[in-house]
Amino acid sequence: MTEEQEAELAALRPKVEQRRQQKKANNAKRYQARRAAADRVAELEKLKGHAAAAAGAVSGSPGEQGPLTEEQAAELAALQPKAQRRQERKAKNAKYHQARKAEADRVVELEELAGRGPLTAISLTGHTPAEFRLAWRTDQKARKRLENRFFGKRVLFTNRTEWTVAEVVAAYRSQSEVESGFRQMKDPHVVSFSPMHHWTDSKIRVHVFYCVLALAVAHLMRRQAEHAGLHLSVRELLDELGGIQETVLLYHDGGKGRPRAQRMLTETTPTQKQLAELFDIHRYAPTR
Repeated sequence: MTEEQEAELAALRPKVEQRRQQKKANNAKRYQARRAAADRVAELEKLKGHAAAAAGAVSGSPGEQGPLTEEQAAELAALQPKAQRRQERKAKNAKYHQARKAEADRVVELEELAGRGPLTAISLTGHTPAEFRLAWRTDQKARKRLENRFFGKRVLFTNRTEWTVAEVVAAYRSQSEVESGFRQMKDPHVVSFSPMHHWTDSKIRVHVFYCVLALAVAHLMRRQAEHAGLHLSVRELLDELGGIQETVLLYHDGGKGRPRAQRMLTETTPTQKQLAELFDIHRYAPTR
């Protein structure tokens, strides 16, 4: 929005909210006044009926109207039209509610005929705002149809605004690598966090550090192997590397002097050979 529109919105928003609150308060007052008038009419009519019954019991001719004071009679005469209008309004609201309910039921019927069906079944009871009760339930079959047709979409949020869409999706899908790292830490034999034979805080911190460092190095090696076309897990990678061993051959011609030694790697599989070349294992072998 422009600055003028923002200023206009800031000026109008309090006025609209004030009118809304005032309208709400006025509606509440009118409802309370109508309710109080109806209750007062019922009270006066009940008092009039009791007086008539008492007068009939004394005179022996029940059915005669009992006396009210002049003030009560005037009050009753003034309130009865209001109570009558309230009853008429209540009946009109009930009729309107029944018509809307019939329309909703017809919509449900037509949707079911169309083979879709509503996702929720809703029922509304009561005739006034104070008496309204809303009940609903989910149609599991309709929900299943909706899931098969529309659901399954996922929205990703990120603060990496400089990333492309492909990079965001790739980073999200790499969460399995993090979960794999946690599972690897629970392996009791390879890059494991336990058992931890330490009790002091300083040694525990050091233990956690070199466990995480070992896990990071292992995953970097697995990533490098993945780029070279070797699809191995950390456990499989370390098992393959552990199978590459060095043998020392001693040659003695029977004469005096020390035997000649030759160092060489044991026979390797194609995968082990590719890993040895990838990580340049030969540079770690002793030269003599």
